[in-house]
Amino acid sequence: MEGTEMKPLFYDFKRSFLRPATVLSLVAFIVIGVGLSYIVTTSLSTSGRIYTEGFGKIDLSNGNFIFYFNAYDANLKPLNSNVAIYLGIMNTSANSFSADAFQTLKSWTFKATNGFYALNDTINESVLSQIMSSQSTTNAPSNMVPGIRIQVSSSLGVSGEIIGLAMKEGDRYAYIPPFGGFPIIDQSGNMIGVVEAYLNKDELMLTALLDLPGNGFTFRCAILNSTFIPQGAEALNNTIYLGEANSGLNVYKLNLSDMNISSSSISNVYLTVEGPDGKIYSSFSLPIERISTGRLQSEIESISTGSAGIALFSLFFPIVVLYIAYALIAKPKGMGALEFLLARPISRWDVYISRFTAGALTTLVSSAVFLLAFDASLMLITGYGISASHLAIIFLGILSSLLAFYSVCYMLSTVLGGSKYLSLSILLYLFFTMIYNIIIVILGTELYGIGMYLSNNFARLQYISYYFNPIGLVNFASYFIGRSLNTMQEISVVNPYLVVVSAILWIALPIVIGWLLFRKANLSR
Repeated sequence: MEGTEMKPLFYDFKRSFLRPATVLSLVAFIVIGVGLSYIVTTSLSTSGRIYTEGFGKIDLSNGNFIFYFNAYDANLKPLNSNVAIYLGIMNTSANSFSADAFQTLKSWTFKATNGFYALNDTINESVLSQIMSSQSTTNAPSNMVPGIRIQVSSSLGVSGEIIGLAMKEGDRYAYIPPFGGFPIIDQSGNMIGVVEAYLNKDELMLTALLDLPGNGFTFRCAILNSTFIPQGAEALNNTIYLGEANSGLNVYKLNLSDMNISSSSISNVYLTVEGPDGKIYSSFSLPIERISTGRLQSEIESISTGSAGIALFSLFFPIVVLYIAYALIAKPKGMGALEFLLARPISRWDVYISRFTAGALTTLVSSAVFLLAFDASLMLITGYGISASHLAIIFLGILSSLLAFYSVCYMLSTVLGGSKYLSLSILLYLFFTMIYNIIIVILGTELYGIGMYLSNNFARLQYISYYFNPIGLVNFASYFIGRSLNTMQEISVVNPYLVVVSAILWIALPIVIGWLLFRKANLSR
């Protein structure tokens, strides 16, 4: 018996969900969801923060060139990026963005996977001679020196900078600022790398790009509360052993709370690399960059939940919803098909509730598919998705809004058939999406005038109006997410309990009224 009762429901669900109009609309909104994720990355590319480090070194004796690159996103997560580097001559007296600031001699492009990339190449004699000429005070102006220009593009932002170059010629060393990090050098001027320090709450992270002359090197640091730099034997006193140092990327992490060090009291770190022969390579007093993680996640969620793509789905999918009600009740009623259906051993209630449930399931599945497609593409492109709690709020907001409008349309379909239903349901759609909002704007202007005073009062009036608009319920979801992200001011008229009651009433009352009308309706043509 249970199986026979379920068959009409699945049959009606299949008929409503697999209709060409429903499928095509859903495909269109999935594409919109994927496109929206790219819109999010475009917004991030202008406001997103990425951290880059670079170290280049060239041996003028044989043209051997090495370059190490590393990048993090705003949460210090290794960042996949496309990188172009240009070896050339830079004009230290020109604006770094001007056309004559940099003369490119050789370039490379690569993809830094998981943030890091190591480049090793040999420079030809022509390029090498121009670099060497720029180092000669007799052959080149003093403001023309070798350098490296870096251009980075990623899904979370773009950046560009010009850094100096470490050089070796026999036993002679030179290093040219600016550096792609803070340099680590010995007393003879041999630069073996650069280092950066980041502090996230109580975790201190040190990242070093090193080109070491061999093995057996160790890394140590001293945490300072000033810019004072230890000298001589004092350089190794009171330092903390971090671990072995190797050529390439080295990452070290310290938990300051475990060391009974207050993160608020430190400002700098001093780093040393000790060779197996006891030779010391030292950094400058390195300022610590304080990181506030979570900002990137909040920014992505704020752009995503307040963007046009999600608004487009909740604004235009109601058109599909009103068509579903037309296909399930209004059209067969107008054709007399429901009367023929009731000639079978099936009650009006079974027809009414199974077809409503089928349309509601179609709405639920469509909303879920759209949001999952959007979140998956966002995760794939940026590495970050919408948090589960916020995704659930968006889903409930969209679903309640669509179900509320579907209930209203379904109620109309019980008493109107064919073209009459379509005319009135489309008019209702236009009223709730356009005309209703225009009325609220006019009412707000009449009540509060025009000016700054209007904005606060109008916001309250607008959110009051959402309680009485089935399609407007989704705006409460955006509000609650905005409040949790601290991107929206509190509006006193928004009450979570009233939002729930409003959604339930918008869904339940039309169902009840629709049933009272349907049970007595004349189902003949």
